[in-house]
Amino acid sequence: MPSDLIISEDIKSIVEETQNAIIEYFQDTLGESFDESKRNRLQQVFNTFSVISEDAGTIHYYGGRCSCINKKIEINRDINVYLNEMKNGMNKKSKIMLELIHEYGHAFSNINRLIIDFEDLSSISHFEEGMQNIFSELVLNHYFKKNNIQANAISTGYGKEENSLPRTILYSMSKNDEYNNAMAEYLLGNKQKFLSMFLPQKIVRAQKLYGNMISLNFSLKDVFDMRPDAFKQINEDSIFCYQNNMIYAFWLQNFVPENILCNEFLDCSSKEEILLKYEKKYQKKILFEDEKTTCITPNLPEPKITPADATRSALKMTTANNTKEANNIEHQESTSTLECTKDVNQQDDQ
Repeated sequence: MPSDLIISEDIKSIVEETQNAIIEYFQDTLGESFDESKRNRLQQVFNTFSVISEDAGTIHYYGGRCSCINKKIEINRDINVYLNEMKNGMNKKSKIMLELIHEYGHAFSNINRLIIDFEDLSSISHFEEGMQNIFSELVLNHYFKKNNIQANAISTGYGKEENSLPRTILYSMSKNDEYNNAMAEYLLGNKQKFLSMFLPQKIVRAQKLYGNMISLNFSLKDVFDMRPDAFKQINEDSIFCYQNNMIYAFWLQNFVPENILCNEFLDCSSKEEILLKYEKKYQKKILFEDEKTTCITPNLPEPKITPADATRSALKMTTANNTKEANNIEHQESTSTLECTKDVNQQDDQ
C-alpha cells in the first residue's frame, strides 16, 4: 500500500492480512478469470481508501462503514462490544477481518457509481448489503480453510430482507462453484454481465444503469425460470441457506402448478413449514417424484384462494409480518452501513 495512505496503526497488520485474504480468494477461485481489469479495480481500492479505527461511541453500534465519496473505511476498534463473544470459533481479529472484507466489498462495488437521486436506491442498497455479507463469509471461510483455522465466518449484521434474494440467486449457481465468478463480476467487473448470469437478456437490457449501480426491477419468476433444476433439492448446509426465507418457495415451485413465488410464501424457513402453509391454502397434498417428503394435512375449512401474482417485482417484496420484529432486531445489531447519498452536488472531502 502507498506510504502516504492513512491506515490506523492499531489495525494496520490486520488490514494487510485482510487484503491478502481477498487477493487469495479471487486468485484461487477465479484462476485466469481474475484478469487485469479486475486486479486493477482491486488495487485501485487498496491504494486509495484509508482505513481508520474509531471508538464505538463515534460510529455508534456499527462494525464499520464505507464512504466512496471520501474514500475512507471506518472500523469499530471495540468490535467485541456488539458482537457475540468468540462465536463460531472467531476471535476479535477475525471479526475485524470480516468487517473489513464487507466494507472493502462496498468500495469495489460502488467506487464508480453515480451520485444521483433515484427511487430504487433503498432496494438496491438492501441487495448490496446482502451481497457484501456473503462476500465477507466466502473470503474469510476460504482464509480459514487455507490456514487450517477451525472457525466458521457468519455475518451477524442485517437480516433476511437483505440476505434472501442474493443468497437464493447465488445458490442457483452452486454447481461448479459458478457463484465465485458471479461475485467477482458484481464487485470487480460489469453488473450487467452479473445480471445476465441469472436473468434473460431482455430483462437485463431493461435494467437502468447508474454508473456501476444497476436497478433490480425483475420478478422472482424470472430468476426461477433460468435454473429451475437448481432448486429441486436444497442443501440446507449451504452458506446460501443462512438468513434466507425465500429459497424454500423456489424449491416448492418445482413440484406445484401454482406460481407460489409471492409474498405469502416468502416467510418460511424450512420445507416442513412451507408445505404446511401450502396445504393449508390449497387443501391438497403434494406428490413428489424425486424426493420423499411427508407432511400431515390439517383438517381445515375451505379457504378463499387468491391466485399468486407471478409478476410482482423483487424490489417491492417485504417479509411477512411475523418476521418483521425479528428483522428489526437484527438491523439494530447490524455490523455495517453503506453510505448512500442523494446530493448530486456533494463533493469529495479533501
